[in-house]
Amino acid sequence: MAKDLSVIDNFRIRCSDKCLEVLEEARKELDIDFPSPGAKAASLSGGNQQKLLLAREVLYRKPYILIASYPTRGLDVETAEKFYAIVREAVSGGVILSVEDVEEAVEKADKIYTISQGRITGVFIPPFDISEIADAMTQ
Repeated sequence: MAKDLSVIDNFRIRCSDKCLEVLEEARKELDIDFPSPGAKAASLSGGNQQKLLLAREVLYRKPYILIASYPTRGLDVETAEKFYAIVREAVSGGVILSVEDVEEAVEKADKIYTISQGRITGVFIPPFDISEIADAMTQ
């Protein structure tokens, strides 16, 4: 997020055509709260900054692969669920997410890797055992 740029200029980082219209569609779909497209991105709450990034990088671009670190941090439960729905719809290749909530990972993942001290300490597929995952996280 380029916080010194306006909301629309942040969106234009990826958008090249009808950006204002696309931003307004994303605003409605994700309930992004900003006073005007010209408002500084830094003036938005953390959750609204996350929503703007989601709109710009996933909803608008529809990437083949998505790699994201803590993408639902700062989002309310409803928006976090929307995030996962949008990712399932928009990303066709694969998704790698770094999350800190084991329950969130267990609920959403097809496969979980745990990493500790720079090395993979476990690989898990459903059905997940939370205690095994927690143990692998601390090895």
